[in-house]
Parts: sequence; structure tokens; C-alpha cells
Amino acid sequence: MPAGKQSQGSATTIALVVFVVLFLLSTVAAVFFYVKWDEKTTIAEREIANRREAATDQQVSEFESLVGEKTAESYLGTVIERFDEVYQEVTGSSRADKNIQAAAESISLDVKAVRSRFPNMFSQNSGLLPIANTLAGEYVRSAQTVSSLQEKIAQMEEDWQRDVEGFKVAEEKLIEQKQKLIEQADQIQAKFDQMKSQAEQNAQENINALEEKLAEKNSELEGVKNELADLQASFKEQKQYREKLEKQLEEIKPSPDMDVAAYKPDGRIVSVNAQQDIVYLDLGSDAHIYRGLTFAVYDRANPVPKDGKGKAEIKIYDVRSKVSVAKIISQEENNPVLPEDIIVNLIWDQEKPNTFYVAGNFDLDGNGTIDEYGGDKVRHLIKQWGGIVADKIDINTDFVVAGQPPEVYQQPQEDELDSALAEQKYQESLDEYETYNSAIERAQSLSIPVFNTERFKSLIGYNQEIKNNQTK
Repeated sequence: MPAGKQSQGSATTIALVVFVVLFLLSTVAAVFFYVKWDEKTTIAEREIANRREAATDQQVSEFESLVGEKTAESYLGTVIERFDEVYQEVTGSSRADKNIQAAAESISLDVKAVRSRFPNMFSQNSGLLPIANTLAGEYVRSAQTVSSLQEKIAQMEEDWQRDVEGFKVAEEKLIEQKQKLIEQADQIQAKFDQMKSQAEQNAQENINALEEKLAEKNSELEGVKNELADLQASFKEQKQYREKLEKQLEEIKPSPDMDVAAYKPDGRIVSVNAQQDIVYLDLGSDAHIYRGLTFAVYDRANPVPKDGKGKAEIKIYDVRSKVSVAKIISQEENNPVLPEDIIVNLIWDQEKPNTFYVAGNFDLDGNGTIDEYGGDKVRHLIKQWGGIVADKIDINTDFVVAGQPPEVYQQPQEDELDSALAEQKYQESLDEYETYNSAIERAQSLSIPVFNTERFKSLIGYNQEIKNNQTK
């Protein structure tokens, strides 16, 4: 082979070898670079993921704007520095080794403690600055109050000092007056001793004179006593003689009937309509007659009976000026109402109102049981028909309406249960019973007519009306 061609072939071989080596080196470099790039990419993606887990891109941007100027290596470091500054300002000490959560919880607990200690000053939502401002204001006001109190104390001390000086002056004057009074007392005592000695001497003389006069008066009194005894004996004999004469007089002429005023006719029946059971009376509105008034009817030829029971009972239902019309509400079967029969109502009076006193318990419907408000019903009826109800019996009382005597409870024994209450009820019932008896005795002593329940109802023509009211 020629030398030129051999050299050219060697160069080609070398070039090929170099190319292969360079290709291999570039391939290795490319693989190495790719591996490193992939590793860096993985690390970057992991850091981005970690950062996004901590905060989004928008939050990071807002965080940087919120933190402001960065004073540490990072914004987070800046936040930590500023938190430490705030913690130092709030607590007055460094955060030391506390983490931020523990430090924040410590501050929160302190703030809650302040709010709990002063619930009237701070609400549950009050922040630290409002609390600090409020406490500062309270401190200023307290300082002003203390200053004002100190001024008042100083003024009081000055006043007290003046009062002490005034008391000293007054004390000196009182001591001086006391000395004068002691001197005056000594003078008075001396005069008193002198007067006492003179009085004792005069008193003995007066006593002797009075004893003599007393003996004379006792002698005169003894004579008066003897005369009084004679007069009493004579009065007793005269009283016995008078009672004897009164008894004999009663046997000869009976005492007047006290009830006669109750039997006075109030009016008469003018005419009778037997078919319609109505009657016409000679009383009208001019005589103060009104609807609803009842009357008892009695025979014209016979006096009103003692028990007050009439032959009929009527009730006014139409009133004119001179006459009135009444309905016959009850009458005896064989004794009809006739013209000229008289009518009576114990309560009503065309000339003047009658005065009544009501006492006792009442069985108005006659069923054997005391009506709880029987007395009040009687009083109401009297007032309704123009009568007067008095609280006591006197000479102005016209009639007494007496029900049954009040029941007296049995006196309780000391060992009974609720003996105090039972004793009170016993005393009340006893007082009511004594009041009832006293009223009857008082009426008899004043010759005032006393009517029981039945006579009272009969004399006002109200028996049938009570029955009618029960059936309604």
C-alpha cells in the first residue's frame, strides 16, 4: 500500500475513534444532566407542594403585603420578631422558650381573667386595648378621687383642729359656770336647811291642828253614815212597797201591747178581680208605693192576729198616682180577699221610714237549716223597702227582728289540737250569743216590739215570695 494512502486511512480511523469517544462522552453527559435536572425538578416540585400546603400563592402575596418591610431573613421570621415584640409589650417579659401557640393562649387566659374579675366593666368580647384604656381611665379617676379625698381630709383636719380649740374654750366656760352653780347650790342648801327646820316646827303644829279637825270630821261622818243607813233601809222598804203596788196594778190592768204599732193598717183593698187574681189598692205613687212591694192581707172586721199570719199575700205590679194594682200570690182557700180588707207591711210606711235592728241567725225558707247570709238578706230587704237598719238599739229604734240565738261552740280543752284557734272561735261565738241576748233585753227594757222570723215574714207578706224565689 502506498505510504500516502496508509496515512490517510490511519487518520480516518483516529477521527472515527475520536468521534465515537466524543459521542459516548456527550451521551454520558446528557444522561448525567438529565438525571440531575430530574432530581432538581422533583425537589422543586416538593418544595412548591410544601409551600402550597402552608399557604396558597394568593395568601403568600397577601402575607408579604400584610407583613410590610422584611426585617429578618424571611417574612415568617419578621412575623415572629413582631409577635415577640407584642408579647413583650403585653406581658412585660420575653417569650423565652414558649411556642407561639402557648404564648397566645397565655395572653388569652390573662385577658379572660381580667374580664371575669371585672364583669360589670368589660363584656366577654372586650379586647386587650379597650380593657387597657378602660383601666387607665379608671386609674385616672381613682387618682383624682384620692386627690380629692386627701384635700377633704386636710380640710377636715383643719376643721377638727378649730373644733378642738372651740371645745377647749367652751370647756373653760363650762367649768366656770359649774363653779358658780356649786356656789349657788351651797347657798340654796343653806336656805333649804333653814326652811326645813322652820317647816318641821310649823308642820308639827299643823299636824296637831289637823288631827283635832280630823277627829271632829270622823265624828260627823259617823253621824252621816248612821243617817245614810236609815235612808237606805227606808228606800228599800219604799222600793218593795212600790213593786208590790205595780204587781197589784198589773193584775188589775194588763200592760199595754207593745206590738200595736206593727199592726197599724197601711191601706185598704178597693176592689177585687177574682177571675184574674188581682186587687186594686187605695195607695199609689203619691203615697210612695212602688212595684215589687208585698203586703199581707187581713180581714176588715178582725184585728191583726198575734202571729201576723194573714188571709192572703199580694205583690204590687202596676202603680198610678192614687191607686195601684197588685197580684194575689197566695190566699186561704175558704177565705177569699174582699173589698175593704186591710193590708200591712211592717217595713214600708208612707209617713216616715221605720228603724230596725236585726239580730241572730235566720232560716228564711223554713227548711230547718240556718241561711249563711240570712241576716244580710233581711237587712237588704229592709233597706230596699225604705227602712233603716241601725247598728245599735236606742229610743229611736222602732222594731227588732230577732232570728234564732247564735250557737255557742264547746269550750276547747288545753290539750286539744289547735286549741288556740278553737278558743278564738269559742270566744267569738260566746260574744255573738251575749250580744244577741243583750239586744233582746235592751229592746224589752225600752218597750220595743221584737219579731221572730215567721212573724216578720208574715207581717210583710213575704212567705210566698220566698218560695217563688226558691223555685226559680
